[in-house]
Amino acid sequence: MKKNNLQLISSFFLLALLVNCGKKEEAPQGPAGPAQFEVTTIPLKTVTGYTSYPASIEGIINSEVRAKISGYITDVLVDEGKHVYRGQDLFKLETQLLNQDASAAKANVNVAQVEVDKLKPLVEKNIISSVQLESAKAKLQQARSAYNSIIANINYGVIKSPVDGYVGLINLRKGALVSPTSQEPLTTVSQISKVYAYFSMNEKDYLNFLQNAKGKTIEDKIKFLPKVTLVLVNGSDYEKKGTIETINSQVNAKTGSVTFRAVF
Repeated sequence: MKKNNLQLISSFFLLALLVNCGKKEEAPQGPAGPAQFEVTTIPLKTVTGYTSYPASIEGIINSEVRAKISGYITDVLVDEGKHVYRGQDLFKLETQLLNQDASAAKANVNVAQVEVDKLKPLVEKNIISSVQLESAKAKLQQARSAYNSIIANINYGVIKSPVDGYVGLINLRKGALVSPTSQEPLTTVSQISKVYAYFSMNEKDYLNFLQNAKGKTIEDKIKFLPKVTLVLVNGSDYEKKGTIETINSQVNAKTGSVTFRAVF
Protein backbone atom coordinates (compact mmCIF):
# COMPACT_ATOMS: atom_id res chain seq x y z
CA MET A 1 0.00 0.00 0.00
CA LYS A 2 2.79 2.40 0.83
CA LYS A 3 4.48 1.57 -2.47
CA ASN A 4 1.41 2.60 -4.47
CA ASN A 5 1.16 5.91 -2.69
CA LEU A 6 4.72 6.77 -3.53
CA GLN A 7 4.22 5.97 -7.21
CA LEU A 8 1.09 8.11 -7.38
CA ILE A 9 2.87 11.09 -5.86
CA SER A 10 5.84 10.66 -8.19
CA SER A 11 3.56 10.56 -11.20
CA PHE A 12 1.78 13.72 -10.02
CA PHE A 13 5.04 15.71 -9.78
CA LEU A 14 6.16 14.42 -13.18
CA LEU A 15 2.88 15.58 -14.73
CA ALA A 16 3.20 19.00 -13.12
CA LEU A 17 6.75 19.39 -14.41
CA LEU A 18 5.68 18.55 -17.98
CA VAL A 19 2.85 21.10 -17.85
CA ASN A 20 5.20 23.87 -16.66
CA CYS A 21 7.74 23.07 -19.33
CA GLY A 22 5.00 23.21 -21.92
CA LYS A 23 3.98 26.68 -20.78
CA LYS A 24 7.52 28.00 -21.03
CA GLU A 25 7.84 26.77 -24.60
CA GLU A 26 4.63 28.57 -25.57
CA ALA A 27 5.92 32.02 -24.34
CA PRO A 28 6.66 34.37 -27.26
CA GLN A 29 10.30 34.93 -27.96
CA GLY A 30 11.74 38.23 -29.18
CA PRO A 31 13.41 41.50 -28.10
CA ALA A 32 11.60 43.53 -25.40
CA GLY A 33 10.42 47.07 -26.24
CA PRO A 34 12.00 50.21 -24.73
CA ALA A 35 10.88 51.10 -21.21
CA GLN A 36 8.61 54.11 -20.91
CA PHE A 37 9.37 56.78 -18.25
CA GLU A 38 7.52 59.98 -17.42
CA VAL A 39 9.69 63.11 -17.80
CA THR A 40 9.28 65.78 -15.11
CA THR A 41 10.84 69.24 -15.13
CA ILE A 42 12.31 70.17 -11.74
CA PRO A 43 11.75 73.88 -11.00
CA LEU A 44 14.56 75.98 -9.55
CA LYS A 45 13.70 77.76 -6.32
CA THR A 46 15.56 79.71 -3.65
CA VAL A 47 15.13 77.98 -0.32
CA THR A 48 15.69 79.85 2.92
CA GLY A 49 16.75 77.82 5.93
CA TYR A 50 15.88 78.70 9.50
CA THR A 51 17.69 77.84 12.70
CA SER A 52 16.11 78.05 16.15
CA TYR A 53 17.94 78.95 19.35
CA PRO A 54 16.65 79.01 22.94
CA ALA A 55 16.38 82.61 24.17
CA SER A 56 15.93 84.41 27.47
CA ILE A 57 13.74 87.51 27.53
CA GLU A 58 14.44 90.61 29.63
CA GLY A 59 12.96 94.09 29.74
CA ILE A 60 15.11 96.92 28.45
CA ILE A 61 15.29 98.09 32.07
CA ASN A 62 15.38 95.64 34.98
CA SER A 63 15.79 97.74 38.10
CA GLU A 64 16.34 95.94 41.39
CA VAL A 65 14.48 97.43 44.34
CA ARG A 66 16.62 97.42 47.50
CA ALA A 67 16.43 98.92 50.96
CA LYS A 68 18.75 101.82 51.80
CA ILE A 69 18.34 101.32 55.54
CA SER A 70 17.91 98.33 57.82
CA GLY A 71 14.50 97.50 59.20
CA TYR A 72 11.55 95.15 59.25
CA ILE A 73 8.99 95.32 56.45
CA THR A 74 5.71 96.59 57.86
CA ASP A 75 3.71 96.93 54.63
CA VAL A 76 3.89 95.60 51.05
CA LEU A 77 1.94 98.13 49.00
CA VAL A 78 1.95 96.42 45.58
CA ASP A 79 1.42 92.98 44.12
CA GLU A 80 3.42 91.00 41.60
CA GLY A 81 2.72 91.83 37.97
CA LYS A 82 1.25 95.27 38.70
CA HIS A 83 2.25 98.30 36.67
CA VAL A 84 3.83 101.03 38.79
CA TYR A 85 5.19 104.50 38.15
CA ARG A 86 8.49 106.00 39.11
CA GLY A 87 8.31 107.28 42.69
CA GLN A 88 5.33 105.11 43.63
CA ASP A 89 5.46 103.59 47.13
CA LEU A 90 6.23 99.87 47.10
CA PHE A 91 7.28 98.92 50.66
CA LYS A 92 7.34 100.44 54.12
CA LEU A 93 9.91 99.69 56.81
CA GLU A 94 9.73 100.14 60.55
CA THR A 95 11.26 103.51 61.54
CA GLN A 96 10.32 103.85 65.22
CA LEU A 97 13.93 103.94 66.43
CA LEU A 98 14.83 106.46 63.75
CA ASN A 99 11.96 108.68 64.86
CA GLN A 100 13.37 108.65 68.38
CA ASP A 101 16.81 109.49 67.06
CA ALA A 102 15.30 112.33 65.05
CA SER A 103 13.71 113.80 68.18
CA ALA A 104 17.05 113.74 70.01
CA ALA A 105 18.84 115.25 67.00
CA LYS A 106 16.23 118.01 66.76
CA ALA A 107 16.81 118.85 70.41
CA ASN A 108 20.56 119.14 69.74
CA VAL A 109 19.81 121.54 66.91
CA ASN A 110 17.69 123.68 69.19
CA VAL A 111 20.40 123.79 71.86
CA ALA A 112 23.04 124.75 69.31
CA GLN A 113 20.77 127.43 67.89
CA VAL A 114 20.20 128.92 71.34
CA GLU A 115 23.97 129.04 71.87
CA VAL A 116 24.50 130.89 68.61
CA ASP A 117 21.71 133.34 69.35
CA LYS A 118 23.22 134.01 72.78
CA LEU A 119 26.70 134.70 71.46
CA LYS A 120 25.74 136.98 68.58
CA PRO A 121 24.97 140.12 70.66
CA LEU A 122 28.05 139.52 72.79
CA VAL A 123 30.25 139.49 69.73
CA GLU A 124 28.56 142.61 68.37
CA LYS A 125 29.40 144.39 71.64
CA ASN A 126 32.96 143.02 71.52
CA ILE A 127 32.42 141.28 74.84
CA ILE A 128 33.66 137.96 73.48
CA SER A 129 35.76 136.91 70.53
CA SER A 130 34.11 136.11 67.24
CA VAL A 131 35.96 132.78 67.35
CA GLN A 132 33.53 131.56 69.99
CA LEU A 133 30.61 132.48 67.77
CA GLU A 134 32.10 130.69 64.76
CA SER A 135 32.69 127.62 66.90
CA ALA A 136 29.06 127.71 68.03
CA LYS A 137 27.90 128.06 64.41
CA ALA A 138 29.98 125.04 63.44
CA LYS A 139 28.36 122.98 66.17
CA LEU A 140 24.96 124.14 64.96
CA GLN A 141 25.79 123.04 61.44
CA GLN A 142 26.91 119.63 62.66
CA ALA A 143 23.69 119.22 64.65
CA ARG A 144 21.62 120.14 61.59
CA SER A 145 23.53 117.68 59.39
CA ALA A 146 22.98 114.87 61.88
CA TYR A 147 19.28 115.71 62.06
CA ASN A 148 18.91 115.89 58.26
CA SER A 149 20.69 112.55 57.90
CA ILE A 150 18.25 110.89 60.26
CA ILE A 151 15.28 112.48 58.48
CA ALA A 152 16.64 111.17 55.17
CA ASN A 153 16.87 107.67 56.63
CA ILE A 154 13.30 107.94 57.85
CA ASN A 155 12.24 108.88 54.33
CA TYR A 156 14.13 105.82 53.04
CA GLY A 157 11.76 103.80 55.20
CA VAL A 158 9.28 104.19 52.35
CA ILE A 159 10.80 102.31 49.40
CA LYS A 160 9.70 103.70 46.05
CA SER A 161 9.83 102.42 42.50
CA PRO A 162 12.94 103.65 40.67
CA VAL A 163 11.34 103.43 37.20
CA ASP A 164 8.04 102.98 35.39
CA GLY A 165 7.38 99.32 34.76
CA TYR A 166 5.95 96.06 36.00
CA VAL A 167 6.63 94.52 39.40
CA GLY A 168 8.34 91.14 39.30
CA LEU A 169 8.56 88.46 41.95
CA ILE A 170 8.33 89.87 45.49
CA ASN A 171 11.04 88.01 47.39
CA LEU A 172 10.41 89.35 50.90
CA ARG A 173 7.14 89.99 52.65
CA LYS A 174 5.80 91.66 55.79
CA GLY A 175 7.90 90.93 58.86
CA ALA A 176 11.11 90.20 56.98
CA LEU A 177 14.28 92.02 58.05
CA VAL A 178 16.07 93.82 55.23
CA SER A 179 19.21 95.90 54.96
CA PRO A 180 21.34 97.59 52.29
CA THR A 181 23.66 94.56 52.34
CA SER A 182 20.92 92.00 51.66
CA GLN A 183 21.92 89.76 48.76
CA GLU A 184 18.38 89.37 47.47
CA PRO A 185 16.45 92.43 46.22
CA LEU A 186 12.95 93.09 47.47
CA THR A 187 11.68 92.87 43.89
CA THR A 188 12.54 93.95 40.36
CA VAL A 189 10.69 96.53 38.29
CA SER A 190 10.96 95.88 34.56
CA GLN A 191 10.23 98.24 31.71
CA ILE A 192 8.95 96.15 28.79
CA SER A 193 8.01 98.69 26.13
CA LYS A 194 10.86 96.86 24.42
CA VAL A 195 12.40 93.55 25.38
CA TYR A 196 15.79 91.99 24.79
CA ALA A 197 16.09 88.39 23.61
CA TYR A 198 19.46 86.83 24.42
CA PHE A 199 20.51 83.67 22.59
CA SER A 200 23.79 81.84 22.07
CA MET A 201 25.44 80.36 18.99
CA ASN A 202 28.11 77.68 19.14
CA GLU A 203 31.53 78.29 17.64
CA LYS A 204 30.81 76.33 14.47
CA ASP A 205 27.62 78.26 13.69
CA TYR A 206 29.31 81.52 14.60
CA LEU A 207 32.22 80.81 12.24
CA ASN A 208 29.78 79.99 9.44
CA PHE A 209 27.96 83.23 10.19
CA LEU A 210 31.18 85.25 9.93
CA GLN A 211 32.11 83.61 6.64
CA ASN A 212 28.70 83.88 4.97
CA ALA A 213 27.29 87.19 6.25
CA LYS A 214 27.75 90.30 4.13
CA GLY A 215 30.11 93.02 5.33
CA LYS A 216 33.70 93.21 6.46
CA THR A 217 33.31 94.13 10.14
CA ILE A 218 30.95 92.74 12.78
CA GLU A 219 29.01 96.00 12.72
CA ASP A 220 28.54 95.75 8.95
CA LYS A 221 27.45 92.12 9.19
CA ILE A 222 24.86 93.00 11.83
CA LYS A 223 23.37 95.65 9.53
CA PHE A 224 22.75 93.08 6.78
CA LEU A 225 21.24 90.45 9.07
CA PRO A 226 17.58 89.59 8.41
CA LYS A 227 14.84 90.14 10.94
CA VAL A 228 14.37 87.45 13.57
CA THR A 229 11.18 85.83 14.82
CA LEU A 230 10.35 85.16 18.44
CA VAL A 231 8.53 81.86 18.97
CA LEU A 232 6.46 81.98 22.15
CA VAL A 233 6.14 79.10 24.60
CA ASN A 234 2.81 78.02 23.05
CA GLY A 235 4.44 77.63 19.63
CA SER A 236 2.97 80.78 18.08
CA ASP A 237 5.08 83.56 16.58
CA TYR A 238 5.24 86.95 18.25
CA GLU A 239 3.47 89.42 15.97
CA LYS A 240 6.44 91.76 15.54
CA LYS A 241 9.84 90.95 14.10
CA GLY A 242 13.02 91.62 16.04
CA THR A 243 16.38 93.07 15.10
CA ILE A 244 19.77 91.77 16.18
CA GLU A 245 21.51 94.74 17.77
CA THR A 246 24.76 93.42 19.14
CA ILE A 247 27.02 90.37 19.27
CA ASN A 248 29.39 89.58 22.09
CA SER A 249 32.26 88.26 19.99
CA GLN A 250 34.07 86.78 23.00
CA VAL A 251 33.58 83.04 23.19
CA ASN A 252 32.34 81.79 26.55
CA ALA A 253 35.12 79.55 27.86
CA LYS A 254 32.66 77.31 29.75
CA THR A 255 30.01 76.81 27.06
CA GLY A 256 32.00 77.51 23.89
CA SER A 257 29.27 79.85 22.63
CA VAL A 258 28.82 83.45 21.53
CA THR A 259 25.91 85.56 22.78
CA PHE A 260 23.62 87.56 20.48
CA ARG A 261 21.10 90.19 21.58
CA ALA A 262 17.96 90.98 19.62
CA VAL A 263 15.42 93.66 20.48
CA PHE A 264 11.65 93.35 20.03
